Amino acid sequence: MVKDTRRLETSISRLLTVGTMTSLIFLSLGLIQYTTHTSQLSIVLDDSLILSGRNMFDLLDLLIKDVWNSRTNWMMATGIVSLIATQFIRVILSVIHFSIARDWKYVSITSLVLSILTLNLLGLLKL
Repeated sequence: MVKDTRRLETSISRLLTVGTMTSLIFLSLGLIQYTTHTSQLSIVLDDSLILSGRNMFDLLDLLIKDVWNSRTNWMMATGIVSLIATQFIRVILSVIHFSIARDWKYVSITSLVLSILTLNLLGLLKL
């Protein structure tokens, strides 16, 4: 059990490190691209990137269209999405680990967290 716990902690640590660094890279490159393209430091928030009333799949669809149309804000949005996905995958890894360890108390707790996150990302739960 101790070895499994260490393996989970190592996996989660790597996931968080890679996810955070990926997000940081995309956000930094996006900010550089935005400031060189617009020649200003103030960022104008595009209404198409506001998640209000939308789900994560709508945002991913917008990102794909933005990449295809060479819009400048897609890198920053990708950084934010990767940061959200990192936390979501972290919870999935925890559910899998606790299921393998047959720790049903934590399986139920992390499953509840996973269901809340999933419903929220699908736009079915407004918090």
